[in-house]
Amino acid sequence: MAMRMSGLMSGMDTESVIQQLVEARSTKVKTAKNSQTKLQWKQDIWKGLNNKLKTLQSKLNDLRFSSGYAKKVTKSSNEGIASVLTSDTAVNGAHTLEVHRMAKTAYMTGNKVSRKDGKEIDITKTQMSDLMEIGYDEKKNLTLNKADGSQVVIDLTPQTTISDLLTKLKAEGLNANFDTKQNRFYISAKESGAAGNFMITGDSEALWKLGLKTSDTKTATDRPQWLDGTDKGAIRGSTRLDELMDFPPELESSLGTFSGTRTLNITKADGTKIGISLEAYTRDENGVRHFNTIDDLVAKLKDAGVDAAFDPIQQRFTVRGNVKFEGSDNDFDGYAETAKTDVLTALGLDKGINDYDITNQAGAAFVQGQDAMITLDGALYTSTNNSFEINGLTITAQNETEPGKSVTLTTQQDTDGIYNMVKDFLKTYNEVINEIDKLYNADAAKDYEPLSDDEKSTMSEAEIEKYEQKIKDSLLRRDGSLNSVGSALRNIMLSGFSVSGHGKMYLASFGISTLNYFAAPDNERNAYHIDGDPDDSSSSGNEDKLKSMIASDPDAVISFFSQLTQSLYTEMNKQSSSVEGYRSFGSFYDDKKMKSDYDDYKSKIKDLEKKLADYEDKWYKKFAAMETAMAKMQQNSSAVTSLLGGQ
Repeated sequence: MAMRMSGLMSGMDTESVIQQLVEARSTKVKTAKNSQTKLQWKQDIWKGLNNKLKTLQSKLNDLRFSSGYAKKVTKSSNEGIASVLTSDTAVNGAHTLEVHRMAKTAYMTGNKVSRKDGKEIDITKTQMSDLMEIGYDEKKNLTLNKADGSQVVIDLTPQTTISDLLTKLKAEGLNANFDTKQNRFYISAKESGAAGNFMITGDSEALWKLGLKTSDTKTATDRPQWLDGTDKGAIRGSTRLDELMDFPPELESSLGTFSGTRTLNITKADGTKIGISLEAYTRDENGVRHFNTIDDLVAKLKDAGVDAAFDPIQQRFTVRGNVKFEGSDNDFDGYAETAKTDVLTALGLDKGINDYDITNQAGAAFVQGQDAMITLDGALYTSTNNSFEINGLTITAQNETEPGKSVTLTTQQDTDGIYNMVKDFLKTYNEVINEIDKLYNADAAKDYEPLSDDEKSTMSEAEIEKYEQKIKDSLLRRDGSLNSVGSALRNIMLSGFSVSGHGKMYLASFGISTLNYFAAPDNERNAYHIDGDPDDSSSSGNEDKLKSMIASDPDAVISFFSQLTQSLYTEMNKQSSSVEGYRSFGSFYDDKKMKSDYDDYKSKIKDLEKKLADYEDKWYKKFAAMETAMAKMQQNSSAVTSLLGGQ
């Protein structure tokens, strides 16, 4: 901006004179700017209200179909046993649940590891040669036995570090860590369930020095092979032995006809060997055959001093104590044909149970991974974790039920859910309609205009906010678009809808209505209240008709509200449809027109400011010309005086 020198000759305050002349002409610019500011505020208010209307419309979209109300819930007689999530496809009724066992993750806590020289262990530097006797060219092996029967050999050289071993275990899908404070390995499956089971075997010294040797790995047998590949069903104590294995044909002698036998050989911890004869059947005194069962075998084992049992839930034999099952008679006592099924394999005694440490020294602690197992309505289910998805129910086991006890799960329509859906819809509707009424009925603010920077400089922030809020509150007063949306919503809420068996029903039919005109607060006269709602002080004391209707005739409630919300949804789509040049799709106000008007104000203000600047420059030029003329006049006067001899 050029520096202007004025009033030097005339002595006039030409700057003030010009500014007063410009101020008189600046009213148009200020008016245009104020209009633009108020239009911006109006857009902001509409955007906020539009978001609330869209939220209401979204809720209507969920409620306008009867399927949206098909909520179900399952209640448990013992919440501590299992939690249940219920889908809409679940079958109503009572279900009996037993939780036999919880899922476990295979986990090994290693025994304490120490260096030969007693120094501290560093997993990146401590090598196998620091822990055990291993020659320079020697190699020791560990074997990782996986649940699927596969094996992975891990080579240990003198230079192999603890970190190297951890890396190899992790590469095979295990979680592996070494705690240098406890000097122990901690190894686990990544997921729970029997499929994650593992066993580490191999060089005995390496196992002990690494703390990976378990004191007694013989805890329970694997499942009988029958369960892995046949469809004969679960094994029970009453299951016949001849259904599990082959027996030779009957033998005839002078004493009668007898079943062929198989032999189960056992070695006890003290070295005693026992042979248990297994027969397909025995005959009574009348010659009637009685087939031997799993229970009969368990009885024979106990008679032989073996603490054995068969768990029908886990589907496996369990044997306590240091007992070794070595083999069976597979030649059918001289029968020419080879047995098709080995006794150990048939009974699940061929894996794991024979690997024990008879010295029973302390070693690594191992928790065997297992699948969770439940019985629901008499059917047995297993899961690698504690969650079961069964016919629309997602059951998460929390604890095992006591033997012989069960939990009742009752699936039914979620009446509380329907009530809460209606209540939530009305809450959102009330927030919208109250906002519309408040904006439409606002007090006028004719004498209020946006503040200039000079005016703001003399006021506090609180005063400025209060002043501007007065203007903002009045901007949608008697707004046409606002009235159109509000009237449409109110009219539909007053409408009736035909419901089978009830004729035409209204919101009042369900104990839902607005308050008395004089009892309702200002701008809340179109809000709806549910009789008996404990959260609404104005209607909590009334009889709760809505809950009663949901309990007695939920179909009527669903029919009415699906029709009501469908009508509201359709009308709101209409109110927010696109109008070329005025409104974009999804907008309940003329957002395009407002934006266009706002941009027009930018051009208009720019033109007005240019004209004002030109007007100001014109007056500066006029006063500058006057000053120049006066300077020349002064100069001429001085010359005449000099000629006349004046001073």
